[in-house]
Amino acid sequence: MAVRRPPRDRSGAPREAEDRVQGLAKLHPADIADIVEDLPPAEREAVFETIDEEVAAETLEEIDPDIQVSIVESLDKDRVADIVEEMDPDAAADLLGELPEEQSGEILKEMEPEERREVTQLLEFGENTAAGPDDDRVHRRRRRPRSSTMRSRR
Repeated sequence: MAVRRPPRDRSGAPREAEDRVQGLAKLHPADIADIVEDLPPAEREAVFETIDEEVAAETLEEIDPDIQVSIVESLDKDRVADIVEEMDPDAAADLLGELPEEQSGEILKEMEPEERREVTQLLEFGENTAAGPDDDRVHRRRRRPRSSTMRSRR
């Protein structure tokens, strides 16, 4: 007796995955992220190939960085560029900073000039400083008043 396998979509995932993706698109991006992190890689790819770029961007921002990289590596660079353009520039720079330089460069080339310029500027600040050059100064300003206040109380 032959075992009947479920129909598959073009990514090789069972077609029922497409039905799940349709339902996911109605959820909040943070909820989609929680679900996507538990899916097998082929189904993650199906989700990000199917949902709207804006929802995909918000969802990708909520996902663990290692899984973000896995998802981005599984998608076509044009699709990734469309999603990254919709991301918060800091989050986009963080994500692209996790990818091999060649891959992030290809994605940047596919992005619209304005978004590319903003993300490129943030990438130039380095992996851990995507918030920009003022980031350290903000932290120092926060610490100074606390320490001076503590001294005056003694």
